[in-house]
Amino acid sequence: MTEALRQQVRERAGRRCEYCHLPDWLPPLEPFHLEHIVARQHGGETNLDNLAWACHRYNHHKRPNLTGVDASTREIAPLFHPRRDVWTLQFMLRGSELVGLTPTGRATVNQGGEFIFASTTRPVCRTRYEYSLAPSCA
Repeated sequence: MTEALRQQVRERAGRRCEYCHLPDWLPPLEPFHLEHIVARQHGGETNLDNLAWACHRYNHHKRPNLTGVDASTREIAPLFHPRRDVWTLQFMLRGSELVGLTPTGRATVNQGGEFIFASTTRPVCRTRYEYSLAPSCA
């Protein structure tokens, strides 16, 4: 992947994880990743439409998965797709917790964190820094 493509994906995402909205500019975070929304092993291509800016934590837990388990119903649900799904219809922030509002939202939250087996919420950031999670913060 070229540096130009990496920068395009990063800027399109507003320098936030496209799944949990964690900003990439707060230390001491681990580096963010260019994540294949549909993994190459599932036929996903390395192009702007199939790449997302993802925090290390989410990218590590998602792996090549396209589906997850809705913690409320225990049913299989598709994971959030940043190019097709609307973030505000799938999730909400409650303080520092990301809350899944739909089966897709809950399955995605379940993929993304320490509470991977039973939670419908997860802390967005566990640093000592306070910050606003509103999209308007710079």
